[in-house]
Amino acid sequence: MDPHLHTPMYLFLGNLSFLDLCLTTASVPQMLPHLWGPDKSITYTGCVIQLGVFLWAGATEGVLLVEMAFDCYIAVCQPLRYTFLMHCPLCWKLVFLVWLSGLIVSLFQSSTTFQLPFCPHHLLNGFLCEVPVLMHLACVDTTANEWQMTITAVIFTMVPLGLILASYGCIAQAVRSMKSEEGKKKAI
Repeated sequence: MDPHLHTPMYLFLGNLSFLDLCLTTASVPQMLPHLWGPDKSITYTGCVIQLGVFLWAGATEGVLLVEMAFDCYIAVCQPLRYTFLMHCPLCWKLVFLVWLSGLIVSLFQSSTTFQLPFCPHHLLNGFLCEVPVLMHLACVDTTANEWQMTITAVIFTMVPLGLILASYGCIAQAVRSMKSEEGKKKAI
């Protein structure tokens, strides 16, 4: 109801909170029975769902954090253009693109992982269905899958980290060059 909460920052924070909820619900429900009970297994369907949700939320989070850093950059470094650049329809499109990019990564990575033939005598050692762990179950050479996983990790982890650091570096430089102490405090 508060119009002050209808800003891009709160839209992005709301999505980040939901992402954290998705990451938690992807792993904790399966982990709790493993800690308390004797059955340490997960069904194939449960593993597929867990991996899909985990990859979707993880890839989405990296890109969303870049958008949040860009929002901060515009707010601090170009405050007079902020409302023009970060208008509501654009922010909703950016959020949609973030979720879509995470979904595409999840579907691609999950489908290539579950196309591998798994050996029945191998066991997972852990409580989370992850791509590297599942590749250890495969009965074939997984070099191509490992390269795909590495490239995806670089694109959705290292590139966002670099963009976030660059954005906050520009913000720090802009704050340092401000003459007003009050302006510096507000930006920080």
